[in-house]
Order: sequence, then structure tokens, then C-alpha cells
Amino acid sequence: VSPVMLLSSGSEDDFFFRTIPNIQDQMKLLASYAYNDLGSRRVGVLQQQNVFGEEHTIYFVKEFEELGGKIVGIEKFPLEQNDLLTELTKLRDKNPDTLFNMHAAPKVALPAEKAEEMGFKVKWITHFGAENSQVVEQNPKVTHGFNYVYSYDSTTGPESVSKFVTSYMKKYGEAPDLIAANSYDAVMVLAKAIEESGVDTTKVKQSLLETQNYHGGSGVLSFDHNGDVKKELFVKRIENGEFVRLS
Repeated sequence: VSPVMLLSSGSEDDFFFRTIPNIQDQMKLLASYAYNDLGSRRVGVLQQQNVFGEEHTIYFVKEFEELGGKIVGIEKFPLEQNDLLTELTKLRDKNPDTLFNMHAAPKVALPAEKAEEMGFKVKWITHFGAENSQVVEQNPKVTHGFNYVYSYDSTTGPESVSKFVTSYMKKYGEAPDLIAANSYDAVMVLAKAIEESGVDTTKVKQSLLETQNYHGGSGVLSFDHNGDVKKELFVKRIENGEFVRLS
């Protein structure tokens, strides 16, 4: 059981389950929000050169173009690259109204910093890794207005969420993030399946597939026939250093 997203189009491995919604579902919501709520029509993409960046880009482009939007350009760069002047200049010349920022979570503010220096004004959409308190505290101005899709809300949901948050804060002195909550649920649903089915892997798999409306630390989750999780997805925005839920 894994809390991370390695295959965005579905869990093709018979024994692969996830507790975070796949990238395709996330990008469908992000594309819809960009087109219908932000009014984005011309999007430029800054994409880190790895599987994470590639899959986000593939599915966002597909969903956005199906809505009638245009991708004006995709500029790729190595994960270790910090200076994106060349890539941003190329995209600026194509007159986008929005940039899809797919730099790594610790560096997600860098493209906006450079764009600010250039006087390049656009709307910003990005990935769930933007919800990073340290990055936002260090870059409150340039991260203001970042929009992204998220699947964990520590302030709402069933009682299981508040219990997990309280226990986590008591032990670690800080609120759990998306990865902590989903990792906890990954371990707990697997333990529950083993308790019910023993150590026979086929039976454990079947028990996991039958998991529906499980109340965990990250919210209410169910698995589909591929082992992909079905849970609530929503859009958030960074506003004055705060992570604000919009839907």
C-alpha cells in the first residue's frame, strides 16, 4: 500500500493501492477550475523533467484542451535547475494568461520570483506540493494567488480526522500534512485487511478492494477495482501566506 502517486492513470499492478487520488483525477479538477473559474484560455507550462512533472502535464493538457483551452507552450527543465529566465522568456513571448508551475515542491516559488522580476503578470496554477509552510513563509508575496488541487482538510470531515490531528499534534507538536495523514491511512487500512484476512496476499487484496467509506485520518476513502482511492478533491489557493480552501 502506498500513499504516493506513481501511476496517474490507474493502478495497473494488481497489488498496488493508493490513498491519494491519482493525478488524472486531480488534473481534471484543476483544468476545470482554471478554465471555468479563473477564466484561463491560454496556458503555458513549466515542467520538471521527471515522471511527476510529465504525468501532471499530460493529463492537464488533455483535460484543458478538451474544455476548449489552448496550451501555448511547454518548457521543460531539469529538477535541479533554479534559474528559469530562458523558459519564462519563451513562454512570455507566447502571451499566456496563466502559467502551470510544475517545479518541485521546495522550489515552487522560484518561477514566480523570476516572473516578478521580469514584470511577467499571469495567473498561477500548480500542484499539491505548493502547500508547504516553509516555502510560503519565505516567499509570501510571490506565492500569493497560487491555485492547486488538494485532498486533505484537517479542519473538517469525520471525527476520525479530528482524532488523528489531536493525536499527531500531541506527539509531534505540529499539525499533520497531507503526506502524514495519507501514510497513516495506508498503514491502517493494510493492517485492517491483514487482521480480517490473514497473510494470504490474494485475500488481503480482496479485503482492500472491498474497503468502502473507511473513516481515516485523511478523511473518508474507498477503493475502486484498480485500487485507486476515491475521496473528496477540492481547490485551494495561497492567500497572504494562508492555505485557503475554495470549494
